[in-house]
Amino acid sequence: MRKHLLVAAALALSAGIAGCGGGGGGSAGLSSNTSSTTLDGGAYSSYVANAKVCLEDGNGNIVTNAGNEVCSTTYSDGTFQLSIPSSVTVTDNNRIALFVNAQGTELKVAEAPISQLKVTGVDNTIAVTPLSLAGNDTKLASVLGAIIHGLAGDTTGYQDVVDLGNVEVEDVYEVNGTDVQELEIDNHTCLEDLIKQGAQLNIGVYNLSLNQGYKIKVNSSSVKLETNNEEKPINYNCLQHEQELQAHINELKAAVLGDKNLLLKAKAEAVLISLEGHLNHLLNNLNLTDSDKQLINTIISNVQSLLASIQSEENGLSDEDRSQINALITDLQTLVSSLESEGLVHQARELQQKINILQDIESGNVTIHFHHNGKHEGDTGNSHGHESSHNEGNSHGSSSHNGGTEE
Repeated sequence: MRKHLLVAAALALSAGIAGCGGGGGGSAGLSSNTSSTTLDGGAYSSYVANAKVCLEDGNGNIVTNAGNEVCSTTYSDGTFQLSIPSSVTVTDNNRIALFVNAQGTELKVAEAPISQLKVTGVDNTIAVTPLSLAGNDTKLASVLGAIIHGLAGDTTGYQDVVDLGNVEVEDVYEVNGTDVQELEIDNHTCLEDLIKQGAQLNIGVYNLSLNQGYKIKVNSSSVKLETNNEEKPINYNCLQHEQELQAHINELKAAVLGDKNLLLKAKAEAVLISLEGHLNHLLNNLNLTDSDKQLINTIISNVQSLLASIQSEENGLSDEDRSQINALITDLQTLVSSLESEGLVHQARELQQKINILQDIESGNVTIHFHHNGKHEGDTGNSHGHESSHNEGNSHGSSSHNGGTEE
């Protein structure tokens, strides 16, 4: 019988584990020594799409079987599956690592041991979050979350899909005053370790979908994105994203259980929480017209009311919830048109992404990628309206979402 270990490898912040997404698991190991095993998971700092996720041994080496790496690539909703052959035993000492493409190899963003990542209250489930990766250091966790968003060119911290499939790290420099040294990149180079050691880094990135290069400038307390010699802070604070990413964890749990109703409910909560934060970011950082400000404030009020209604539901979305989602979509479309007319194309595109997700939720379109006993459960349509390809192994899939440097 095929045994499934449910892994929420979630680059997120979850209240279901200690603090702002830290590890809080028990002591039992996860093992697979009698049959092949599938590790089900999700990568979240928002949805992390087309990222390479690997199983490592206790020394941070990628586990291989007959020369093949035990790795996978995330879908556009952040979920993935790792196929573990029967010859590989998975214990609490194993690690989960997230990689990004880097000049013919991969650069490790961060990693953590399984024992540090377990979610309480769910059997055989772990969550890899910025805080757990950072050893419960909220400052470092926020830096890691900002790096993940920055790799895709997002400075708001509210981009719903952080697509790493078309991202290539070109170089990494360590900066010490006037001394700048280029670092060698291979799959043992780990950004998290460098930051823990106090390194200040300049990470050169090229975004293939945008045909644009930019630099991520990292120190121990802040992350900035530089494009055309203009620097912008990347706004990601793990405490501010805790509620949103707990909804992603609930979303993952529902997907693992194959519960479509609860999955739609959790997706709605996640996008609404993100939407409220994003709208407040626009109010605080853009020179908007009075009519846009008024419309945004109205939408925020409606979002708060809708979110409270959905959170009070026990079994999924009600007909009234769906009706309010429809009305919200209409208001957002009006705002998108206004922003586009004012030349705020990036901001309009980000809101359109949220509209796409809300439309899928309202119509009940959702894809569950986990297979249980060989059966693909709960597959009822495309999540986000633009499903990416999923490739087991080293290669990254591609997605139709184009990221961009955001105000």
